[in-house]
Amino acid sequence: MFVGGFIGSPPMNFAVGEASGGEFQSPGTTVSGAPRDGRLTIGFRAEDVVIGEGGRFQGSVFEVEPTGDATYVVTELGGSHAVIRADKKFRPEPGIPISFDVEPSQLLYFDTDTGRRIRE
Repeated sequence: MFVGGFIGSPPMNFAVGEASGGEFQSPGTTVSGAPRDGRLTIGFRAEDVVIGEGGRFQGSVFEVEPTGDATYVVTELGGSHAVIRADKKFRPEPGIPISFDVEPSQLLYFDTDTGRRIRE
């Protein structure tokens, strides 16, 4: 988790939750494919996000940062913030709900206590 949160701009997004029976749950998301049961952290990069209705991640827009070639949308997701990369013309209003998804192959799982990546 240290490397994911240190390398890249913006850094990797993290969500802490519980996994049971292959399903990871955290406030604002439910994702299948968890490699083990118990307390886990998932990580994903801003550029791997697809914004759209029916996504597995549900949050609200906290801040919008136009950068020229892209718009970075800071979302409130389960008590923390996640940064997602969107089209440069995308300009949601702060406070509105936002739904997005991440391809399961782009999600990384970490042991919450040690910060080490869990490889399947």
